[in-house]
This record gives sequence, structure tokens and C-alpha cells, in this order.
Amino acid sequence: MIDLARNGCSASFGELTRRNYDALHHWCVRFMGDPDEAEDVVQEVFLDAYQALSRFRGECRLNTWLFTIAKCKVSKLIRERSRRDRHRTLFSSFDFDVGEIPDHRPTQEEELIRQEQRRVTLAEMLESLPDKYAVPLRLSLQGMVKREIAAHLNRPEGTVKSRIWRGIELLKRKARDGNGIPTP
Repeated sequence: MIDLARNGCSASFGELTRRNYDALHHWCVRFMGDPDEAEDVVQEVFLDAYQALSRFRGECRLNTWLFTIAKCKVSKLIRERSRRDRHRTLFSSFDFDVGEIPDHRPTQEEELIRQEQRRVTLAEMLESLPDKYAVPLRLSLQGMVKREIAAHLNRPEGTVKSRIWRGIELLKRKARDGNGIPTP
């Protein structure tokens, strides 16, 4: 059936899809938690498999190959989600309670002042961290990926990851405790 699909038989590829779809979808839901998101991943897996079917050498079972593609896609999505959530959590810690908020929206100038205060506060809080946490965290916030930071600092990537995580935790604790946060 794989040979027929390789030679362009869409019915054969459709049958291969039908045979493997449920198991792949169930696996993706288990790791991603969202059936709709898992559905999108499974469709991408089959699209990638269809486009790469000519390169499938048959050294493993087809479903093993499909699960390998799915694992790569799911891992990438989970890493992206984790990165987004971490940054969202970090920066939501800086949504300071400024007391009673008037009914009208702040002017653009007031909003710019608030943003600048938050930026300065974050910079001051970063400065208060030990360098071993502050430097990799600052580089991460500037957009460098952990692999680049590790090479730049001549440290193992695992060390960089743990120091960034620890730096974020220290910043969150400082924000919660009110250390360095200006009062209105």
C-alpha cells in the first residue's frame, strides 16, 4: 500500500491515513491537552508524510515514522507554548496594583509614563539579581535563544536554562514581595 501511495495513488494514502489517524490523534491530545490543536497537528503530520513519502525508506514501520513526525511537531509546539507562557507570566507580574483606577482610560502620555516606569523597574530589578542570573536573563529578553546564550557565555545550555528560570523566579518573588516596585 505504501508503494502504491508513493506512486501517486491517493486512495492508498487515504487508507494509510485512515488506519493511523485515531492513534496519532489520541497521542497528540494526550500531550497537548487540546483536541482541536491536536487535530491541526495530525493534519500537518499527514501532509508532511505525504510530501516526504518518497523518502520513506521502510527501515521502520510507517506508524513509527508518523509518530516521529508527530513527536517533533508536538515538542516544538509545547516549547513555543511554554516560552510564551513564561514570558506572559513574567510580565504579568509587573501589572502593578495602582489603586483605584478612574473610569476614563489613561491618556497616551500617561500610558507611556507607566510603560517607562515598568521598564525602569524591571531594569532595576534585573540589576539587583546576581550576575549569574541577570546576564543570561537579559540576553534572553533581548531575543537570544538559549543555545546562543550558552555559546556566548561559554556555559552548558542546561546551566543557561536553569539560570534563566531561576532569574525569572527571583524577579517574580521580588514583584510579589514589592521589592523595588514603585508605589503610586
